[in-house]
Amino acid sequence: MASFTVRLERCLLSLLVIVFVLMAVLVTGLRIALPRLDAYQQEIQTWVNDASGLDFEIGSVKGFWRNTHPSLSLSDLQANLSGGVKEFSVKQVDVEFDLLQSLFALRPQVSELVVDGIHVDISGIDLFASSEEEQSSSNDGKMIRQLERLLLRQLNEFSLTNSSIVFNDIAGERREVDIERLNWLNQDRRHRAEGEVTVKDVQLNSVSVIADFTDHDGLSSISGDFYLQGKNFDITPWVKPYLAEGVEVEKGRVSLNTWITLDKNKPVDAYLEVSPSELKWKEPSGEENSLVLNSGVMKLEPQGEGFQVNAQDLSLSTNQQKWPDINFALQWAPEKWSVNANKLQLERLAPILDLLPDMQETDAWVEKVQLGGSVEDIRVSMGKDVDSLRYSATLKQGRMKYWELIPGFHTLQAKVAGNIHKANAKVSLLDDTLPYGQVFQAPLRVRQAQVDVVWENSDDGWSLWADKVSVATPDLQVLGAFKLDFPKDAPAFLSFYAEADLLDAGQTWRYLPTLAMGQSLTDYLSEGIRGGKVHTAKLLWYGELSKFPYNDNSGIFQAWVPLRQTRFSFSSAWPPLTDMQLDLLFQNETMFLDSRDAKLLDIKAQRISGQIPRMAGDGHIEIFAAAKAKGSDVRDYMNASPLVDSVGATLTTIDIGGEVESQFELYIPFHEGAESRAWGYADLKDNDINISSPPMTLKKATGRITFDNDLVSSYGLSANLLDQPISLDFTGQNAERGYDTRIDLVGDWQVKPLIPYLGKTWLEPVSGHAPWNMGIDLQINDVGFTYQLDTKANLKFLKSTYPAPLAKESGVAGLARLQASGNQESISARLQIPNAKFQTEIELDKGQPKLVATNTVIGAGSFRVSLSLDTMHLCDCLNLILMPG
Repeated sequence: MASFTVRLERCLLSLLVIVFVLMAVLVTGLRIALPRLDAYQQEIQTWVNDASGLDFEIGSVKGFWRNTHPSLSLSDLQANLSGGVKEFSVKQVDVEFDLLQSLFALRPQVSELVVDGIHVDISGIDLFASSEEEQSSSNDGKMIRQLERLLLRQLNEFSLTNSSIVFNDIAGERREVDIERLNWLNQDRRHRAEGEVTVKDVQLNSVSVIADFTDHDGLSSISGDFYLQGKNFDITPWVKPYLAEGVEVEKGRVSLNTWITLDKNKPVDAYLEVSPSELKWKEPSGEENSLVLNSGVMKLEPQGEGFQVNAQDLSLSTNQQKWPDINFALQWAPEKWSVNANKLQLERLAPILDLLPDMQETDAWVEKVQLGGSVEDIRVSMGKDVDSLRYSATLKQGRMKYWELIPGFHTLQAKVAGNIHKANAKVSLLDDTLPYGQVFQAPLRVRQAQVDVVWENSDDGWSLWADKVSVATPDLQVLGAFKLDFPKDAPAFLSFYAEADLLDAGQTWRYLPTLAMGQSLTDYLSEGIRGGKVHTAKLLWYGELSKFPYNDNSGIFQAWVPLRQTRFSFSSAWPPLTDMQLDLLFQNETMFLDSRDAKLLDIKAQRISGQIPRMAGDGHIEIFAAAKAKGSDVRDYMNASPLVDSVGATLTTIDIGGEVESQFELYIPFHEGAESRAWGYADLKDNDINISSPPMTLKKATGRITFDNDLVSSYGLSANLLDQPISLDFTGQNAERGYDTRIDLVGDWQVKPLIPYLGKTWLEPVSGHAPWNMGIDLQINDVGFTYQLDTKANLKFLKSTYPAPLAKESGVAGLARLQASGNQESISARLQIPNAKFQTEIELDKGQPKLVATNTVIGAGSFRVSLSLDTMHLCDCLNLILMPG
């Protein structure tokens, strides 16, 4: 037993020694023979052609020993192919054999195969042709199958370096793929590859490729996973042709990772992960902008004949301003496509507009109005034609600055849905302030606003309408509806109706459209309406906008505003109307006002009406007022008006007691430099009039006093003076230094009724009557007044039993004349009667008259009596003089 074991061991050792010796001999032989393999180049070329199934011509053959393995190097290989393969050349093929595996397999076993500088041009073959076309080009199909068999079956493991493949893409354009490095492993039908490739002429850096797939029938039916990684791709040449003129791209880099899964050449899904990528550009103005895609993942899946793209958490920034993360889903099919997105921030889009061609005006507009807000729940879909377009979106916190006739806003909420022919939008505002430029005098303060607006397009034009418009401000509540038509071949047409409640009419100035009314009219109404409330004002507009204010009656603009408990100032110089119930009617370009209940200071007006014939900056207002009030109230009102120096001064001098019926009209222009006018009258009926200078009281005055600005007059005014009738005329007008008044009185008085006023002693010797007239010139100035009085009396019908020379028979002609002048401090008077004259000077000391000088002339003589005493008993002196001798 032991000897058998020993013999077996010796046999094995001998066999092992023989093998080693043979191996040594073989290795030595190979080391000697390999450098001489170029002598067998033809045989090797035949072997290569038989093994590959292709017809190669080899430039040179070289054998050598490397890494304990015999190696073979083939250089300058050129394949002779026909059909669509234009070129198939290899710069060098290095083959390293596994000696032991080759001995065990009794055929050459390659341990490493490196192909360098392979160049294949198959641009003559339509790789994307249909099966029928492939059948019609059998030579090309056979050639492709031969190349597949070489790649997938005949070579187990190999590496490609510095190689390229030229082919036509699906669009028919020539493409060249440079293979920097590619390691390939075939395990039956499973194939794995890893390397780096570059697509020439597309300005891409190298792309890392990893593949693990199984072929079912060559490359036309494969299943597996593919991974591509690209870093810092320069996309500048790609995007530059599509950018606006003058935009200079300073940097454009994209990095991404892609995973693709195929099942028999049909995509199962694909994932695209974006690494930080940046596009940086400079505008023609020199302003720099940037768009950065920080991260994000997108998944692509086939769906029937189309595909779906789902993007999640796309993180973008423009000019270092981060966007909200974007998620979107895109579905595409030949018959229909749709896209849904979660959110877009409008203000972040503004810099991107600079890049796009033909967007300069839009970009300037967006920058000017500073559009902002969040557009959410974006949904867009479309079929084969544009008529099938559908869309919807929600706007939150929308904002923009005032632009033309669109107000600025900051909290706009809107839901929009529609198609190419019609769109519906639910728009709302909450607690916002709307700047409106020159349209209104102050920003609009909105507590709440809501409108359901519809846009509709047709072959005849387009329309914008709303069945309900609701707006509430701190002062105003409006509910209305409108329709705005824009026909193709006609001007825009507006149909509008609204009702409004105004809580504080004093805030009306906030809602007056300055551009439509003009600054002067706007200022006038702003100052005019000073309080009150409005319940159910009504506004109607129907007509072409271009024809407003419809002077040809082709349209209607009406607004009825019932102001209650209001104050209206028709002029800043006149006292306002208070406690007023005022109806305003705007009709086309005219405004009418009417009130039957108002107060003018302490005057209760019976009727106030007026109109603005043309609501424009160079227009005017006309006011009519009728009132019945106390004369003192009328005086006070005129003294508080621009007529203070005319009508006011007259009514102060001619103080009217009792009630007066008055009407007056005003013409007040809105623009500066134009003259206003006030005119009217006051009717007296049995009123008492107290004239201050010279002092007199008229009883039961009846007549009419008229005025026209500063001109005041009355003709045929009847009254009683000292219980006897008179007729009175007067006129007044502005003078250089004050106001001048002329008063004329006419009467025919009996003597007896004057006894209570002048004394029985003086008048008892006189009887009969005397016609007389009096003229008074009164000058009123800022610091006082002056007057001149001239009275004449016809004494023909008087009889005097005074002693001569004052005695007179009735029927004897005679004239008496009283002349006086004075002011608030003194009076100078002269009385002249037949055969006698009297002249005096009187000082008014604190309202008490004081004689300071007199002069009496009796007859035609020159005898005079001059007195200057502290006291004198005039009656006793007269008795002494008249004592019988």
